[in-house]
Amino acid sequence: MDTTPKNHFAFLVTHGEKEDCPDPGMTPQGMKRVESLRKPLAEFLPNGPSQVHIGLGKRQQEVADALGLEEHSPFYSAVWGGPETETRRGGKSLIMLPNGRLIDWEHYLSTMHLQSAIFQAITGLPDGAVICSGRPVLIRLGMALTDQCCQSGALYTIRFTPGDPDSIEVELKVTGVNLGDDKGAAV
Repeated sequence: MDTTPKNHFAFLVTHGEKEDCPDPGMTPQGMKRVESLRKPLAEFLPNGPSQVHIGLGKRQQEVADALGLEEHSPFYSAVWGGPETETRRGGKSLIMLPNGRLIDWEHYLSTMHLQSAIFQAITGLPDGAVICSGRPVLIRLGMALTDQCCQSGALYTIRFTPGDPDSIEVELKVTGVNLGDDKGAAV
């Protein structure tokens, strides 16, 4: 009997263009971009997702809504993103908290605190799970802030071996748009 751990696949859908306000939702253009991912995601998962995981921010919930995933009794976690958001003021990267307060991104510690949690959460997912999130999860997985790596309104596959955080591999499957730059906050 083969006891070699089997690779699993999860899918991550990043939110599209967002508003510039506390706990932003997606713009109409961002919503259309994510809605366009519904068919390709269904082709990868013809029987639907095994589980759905959604961040706590408005835009992460809108991803699930745009993809029609609410019927799958989703799980919610700050690991997949929250209501805080990166914004720019005077050319400076800031984090806007849900109450509207702006802080320097160097003082936003979720990158350090959530990175290992994301690796553990991913390797604990069942095969065929869908994550409704944003670029910060990709950044915490070590992806570069470039046109080819971290895109908004995009579909990614995540291949992993259950329980092995070192096994995670991410691949862009359906392109979106680069809303940041290579000098942006790694939130």
